[in-house]
Amino acid sequence: DFFAAVSRDGGNLFMVGDVKQSIYRFRQAMPEIFLGRRESLPEFDGSAYPAKVTLGGNFRSRPGITGAVNFFFRRLMSTGAGELDYTQDEYLVPEADYPTAAGPDAELHLLSISKDNKVDGEAAYIARLVKGMVESGAQVCTKAGTRPARYSDFCVLMRSPKNKAAVYIDTFAKFLVPASSDLTGGFFEARQTVFMLSLMRIIDNPTQDIPLLSVMFSPVFGFTPDDLARLRLEDKSASLYRCAMLAAEKGDEKCADFLARLAAMRRLSLTMAAGSLVRRLIDLTGFMAIAGAMGHSERRKANLYLLISLADRYEQAGHIGTAGFIRQMDRLAEENASLPEASEHSGTSNAVSVMSIHKSKGLEFPVCILADCASDFNRRDLSEDVAVNPVLGIGLVRKDTEKFARFHTVFNDACGLDNHRRSMSEEMRILYVAMTRAREKFIAVISGENPGAETAALCAGLGSKTPLNPFAVRKMKNFGQWLLAAAVSHPGASALRALAGLGESAEVPDASPLAIVIAAVPKLPEEAAQDAPQAAPDAM
Repeated sequence: DFFAAVSRDGGNLFMVGDVKQSIYRFRQAMPEIFLGRRESLPEFDGSAYPAKVTLGGNFRSRPGITGAVNFFFRRLMSTGAGELDYTQDEYLVPEADYPTAAGPDAELHLLSISKDNKVDGEAAYIARLVKGMVESGAQVCTKAGTRPARYSDFCVLMRSPKNKAAVYIDTFAKFLVPASSDLTGGFFEARQTVFMLSLMRIIDNPTQDIPLLSVMFSPVFGFTPDDLARLRLEDKSASLYRCAMLAAEKGDEKCADFLARLAAMRRLSLTMAAGSLVRRLIDLTGFMAIAGAMGHSERRKANLYLLISLADRYEQAGHIGTAGFIRQMDRLAEENASLPEASEHSGTSNAVSVMSIHKSKGLEFPVCILADCASDFNRRDLSEDVAVNPVLGIGLVRKDTEKFARFHTVFNDACGLDNHRRSMSEEMRILYVAMTRAREKFIAVISGENPGAETAALCAGLGSKTPLNPFAVRKMKNFGQWLLAAAVSHPGASALRALAGLGESAEVPDASPLAIVIAAVPKLPEEAAQDAPQAAPDAM
């Protein structure tokens, strides 16, 4: 009503957007509002308003990328599975000027791998893939012409990189491939942060056993499990701090030295502000040097500098005291505050970017690799006790307190099913955003224990009709299944059809090239070194 009032009843209202890239339903975004407005308007005839104008030109990607996007989404996206039909009006029209590519711009890599090794194996495969492209002199285009690819030209995208991005960065390092990532929440799990906050906790209150154990086990003080077991024998019912005091009184020099250093730090905390105290503790413990001697030293040191910065900000806000700073850090951790771990690579450094698809929105990279495609979608919408739907309302389960049982009601199921449909439409738009980040090459890595059998089971009875049955599409569990179900009918996917035991009758016409790569997990460098034949010793 407000917008209608200030825009001459909507006649002077300008709206622009791409519904296919609306990926913030969790922030209450409602793409159906934009869709409804768009469908209510006629095509622009050159003079009359209000009207709709389709802006289909793509000035980012190679024709092979836009062609692949059009192929996959005309197969997958429909009103029933995506909230709109991917018709020719929705097609991306390539407008960017690129030289002819040497091979397909879009690739699907099928990786045979066990479930237990999925994350590590995919990371190793992608690391070797990136390293091979850089070392082979793969070319990327710039405004000044072409140049050899650098690591910063690559981006690894995941639906949910939390707890996985760190594995990728560590695995990449084993292949000598630099990588960086903003790990949401990673700061509080970093070893440097855990040690420093634990040290400040026992400075404030040394009777806390868990922080005290963390500090004593650290490289700074070097206590071993045997040392701690002997301490506990001093008094099994007392705190660990009390046990250390008893051991020191009996002549344990290691405990006596530890308690003396801790007492000196506690005295400093009485007179120093939080920022100054953190700096002083890092100096006294030599922890900056210790962090510098460990793997990913720059990132570890950056975490310490970030902690100093947070302590300075706490101090500048007028707060004082170690206890207050610790409580503030605990509160941020409990609230899952978006406090990323410091990166050892700046945004301009030569490193592979590992990020979530949501964070990549609005960005672009010469080469995008979509990883973790086999991780299943969240299907929680189908089992909520309280299902809230923007159209249907609220659906509740029925609870029988006498029988201690709960029953889904028809209305709860209806709300849950509609929420799930909306959620799957959102996931499809997320996949669209991922594919359209690439300028010159898009690679999807799909892992499974038996890719051939899984593809055959997935495509059984699916047919080659375009678009695919929306009910079947919504039943699929992950990005990988969507990509395989669509790709199996591509003219360039004969290897995939052979793997799945399908005939050429499943093929549908398309002019955009697509490469299917069937691969195995590579060995890590240290494993390869162990397997290498050893030179025979020289004869005496």
